[in-house]
Amino acid sequence: LQGLDRSHFLDKVNGETIVKRSPSLQGMDYTLSRMTNCTIYLCDSMTALRAYELTDCVVFAGPVNGSVFLERCERCVFVLASRQIRIHSSTSTDFYTRTRSGPIIEHSSGLRFSQYIFDYEGIAKQLKDCGLEEDIGMWNKVEDFNWLRSQHSPNWSEIPEKEKRPTTSPP
Repeated sequence: LQGLDRSHFLDKVNGETIVKRSPSLQGMDYTLSRMTNCTIYLCDSMTALRAYELTDCVVFAGPVNGSVFLERCERCVFVLASRQIRIHSSTSTDFYTRTRSGPIIEHSSGLRFSQYIFDYEGIAKQLKDCGLEEDIGMWNKVEDFNWLRSQHSPNWSEIPEKEKRPTTSPP
């Protein structure tokens, strides 16, 4: 985390609800790290999003024009729209995604996936500007780089209909 612009990351936060609205993210890279029991609403487009060591957090993110990278996240919920999503060393976490390629997982287990469910004023234009205006159904085309067999990976599944969250807007 050294060398990062401190206005574009949250670090060591516990038990808070945080709302960042346009233009506070300014289309920049954003990083979340070492957070526990937080709900985060990132209501703007970003060029990249990174999350490290999040536990029991819920993250709603506006469109990411580049990639999302998540590492060592546990018992979280992520709502993400991005060109690419990479998930490393994470467990028991739900993902609601819209992406141009299938989410990539490595060294992870207990992950569940469904379609993107975030809504706020201006998101339609931001999704369009990032080339993500249309959901092309890649949310369930998960690639598990640790499961090279033809059978379905045991490390991820679809979220059952009765357990899915509704479309959500920020407070």
